[in-house]
Amino acid sequence: MDDWFTMEQIAPDTWRLSEYRHWEETHCYLLLGRDRGLVIDTGLGIGDIREPLEALTDMPVEAVRAMVADRCRLPEGFDVNAYQLFQGTPAALLADGDEIDLGGRSLRVLHTPGHSPGHMCFYEADRGWLFTGDLVYRGELLAFFPSTDPAAYLHSLERIAALPVERVLPGHHDPDLPPEIVPRMRDAFRRLRDRGQLRHGAGTFRFGDWSVRL
Repeated sequence: MDDWFTMEQIAPDTWRLSEYRHWEETHCYLLLGRDRGLVIDTGLGIGDIREPLEALTDMPVEAVRAMVADRCRLPEGFDVNAYQLFQGTPAALLADGDEIDLGGRSLRVLHTPGHSPGHMCFYEADRGWLFTGDLVYRGELLAFFPSTDPAAYLHSLERIAALPVERVLPGHHDPDLPPEIVPRMRDAFRRLRDRGQLRHGAGTFRFGDWSVRL
């Protein structure tokens, strides 16, 4: 098996599958319940995530998917010119407030637009775990594309900052974040709003261990 994915067990029933050879250092998560598993984000499609998933569990696994560039070390034999985004049809669509029951383990779906119109976070209330995808991570947050919405980004940060969170599990870069980063980001976005800078074209703003490009 190619070493594109780095597999790390972060709890007896939870694995992180990371693409550290890509410049965005994407993290996918396999959550195992009593009856089935859930993979949050299926990665970039450069390496086949099915192989490591099948090595970790033989239960049925459902998938939730939230730039290939010259800055990543691609696997031998990978043809970047033939790369295509996933073209399949989803088995079901998730909505805000949905509960995903894995059998003895449940996650709540949170619609958190801003980075993209359909972005979602996943909250495991029993543990206080928050899977933040592209919404919260250390590094440069991207909110300058036409499909992004800086005002909605702040609204989403307001929403998740109100949750009792013990652990933040992001989709990129540092794999574990302190819960305080969420209200800290919310407060920074509030200051940008109050100064009239929470808008496309305002520039890049740095706040210590993270920044946002508007």
